[in-house]
Amino acid sequence: MAILAIPLVVSVLKPHHSLHFSFFRSRNSSRLCSPFTRISPLRSSKTTIAAITTSAIPHNSSTDPNTDSNKASVPTFQQAIQRLQANKEHLTHLSWILFWFEAALGLRINLDKSEIIPVGVVEEIEEMAAELGCRVGLLPSQYLGLPLGAPNKAPSVWDGVEEKMRRRLARWKRQYISKGGRITLIKSILASMPIYHMSLFRMPKTVARRLEKVQTDFLWGGGNVERKAHLIKWEVICADKNKGGLGLRKLVLLNKALLGKWIWRFACDKDNLWKQVIMAKYGQEGHGWRAKRAYGVFGVGVWKEILKETDWCWDNMVFIAGKGSKISFWTDVWCTGTTLSQNFPCLFAMASHRNATVEEMWDQNFGQGG
Repeated sequence: MAILAIPLVVSVLKPHHSLHFSFFRSRNSSRLCSPFTRISPLRSSKTTIAAITTSAIPHNSSTDPNTDSNKASVPTFQQAIQRLQANKEHLTHLSWILFWFEAALGLRINLDKSEIIPVGVVEEIEEMAAELGCRVGLLPSQYLGLPLGAPNKAPSVWDGVEEKMRRRLARWKRQYISKGGRITLIKSILASMPIYHMSLFRMPKTVARRLEKVQTDFLWGGGNVERKAHLIKWEVICADKNKGGLGLRKLVLLNKALLGKWIWRFACDKDNLWKQVIMAKYGQEGHGWRAKRAYGVFGVGVWKEILKETDWCWDNMVFIAGKGSKISFWTDVWCTGTTLSQNFPCLFAMASHRNATVEEMWDQNFGQGG
């Protein structure tokens, strides 16, 4: 089924300390508020957006915004957009939402930076774009600085990062910067520029070598025109200072650590939207600490790469037992440096409840206690 992806950029034209509205009704009266009533946008924006989305959502929508379960989601435009379908009528409702948003809150939707992206076959796409007032985009594209719809393993995804690094280098007068200054600039700027991409995508080794070559050339004073010898191997330079290195970061290892952080975040975050999406798509295991393995061909490439870091992440995680309802008594590390199944293999072999939690094992009424 055809869907639409509509990234919208909101920019503040003129910040106001108060706004004047003439179409709101007071709480204790059915009459309209005075046009000169001062309404704080910070206090009233949530109510305003709720009224806008409630009135603009098509009546044939399966979601009732007045129900208790949906009141929390009404004030956000993301839920409103998710209810819309790929047809001209629903795009008209969306244009109403954006128009009323501008009129009520004093903000402006920058449609020049917005585009409507068809996924699959979408009929009358040009007419819908004209109705909304934006252009038609294509995949792959860029959204929030990250590639959208591009092969995540393609080296071309990282071309923009390398270009930014070279543009930044072009501003620096490298012949006037000492070795210590170059090391500081590499640590604080050059090595940090790819972090945004590395936090979600696995960097190909060819790309890592290219970006590290940019750093080594800058460190030893070379450039696009002039080449100078590298007196020390990059692996030695990236070693810890107590081992004779300069403490610079290897991009491949940094990328591995940033991807592994998502495994930790999945275990720690409770109600975040991204975790709910992953759980709904792949399911969870291990008392909710882990996501199930991603199988399939389409739409799971990024998460598959993240799941490759699961083993070493969990080998270095330790639980702090509280109630113990989500900690496995035998297979989780919670009381010693290793699991109890490894410390006491004979007892684990005789255990009748190998998947029991700490809370269940502490309960005297649970089974035979092990």
